[in-house]
Amino acid sequence: MLTKQLVPTPRNKGGKEIIDAKSYQRVSHLKDFLNPKKNMATQSALASEFADRYMEACKAAFEEQQNLKKKKLKEKLAKDLEVQLVLGQQHETAEDGKRGRPTLRDPNSYRAFLIN
Repeated sequence: MLTKQLVPTPRNKGGKEIIDAKSYQRVSHLKDFLNPKKNMATQSALASEFADRYMEACKAAFEEQQNLKKKKLKEKLAKDLEVQLVLGQQHETAEDGKRGRPTLRDPNSYRAFLIN
């Protein structure tokens, strides 16, 4: 078994660098993957595995984005409901004869506010 091997590297453009056997196996496996004439089954298996991982990552990111949108929408609805409750309380005080702030629900209350 190889313990050390001289392999050309892109860093020094054709020069030789000594690497260990594990790195050489990784480089040779990568060369087989990039060469379409060798190991078509391996290449297609790796490509399908990559596609599956990529799709899972995209799906997870999409679900996370949807959850974030839902969370923001819930917060906005809760805030709107809170504002409506406050406006409703002010509207009730205006009907009792007290001078309240005009509400968006009843345009007549705004007119009454302007007249008083």
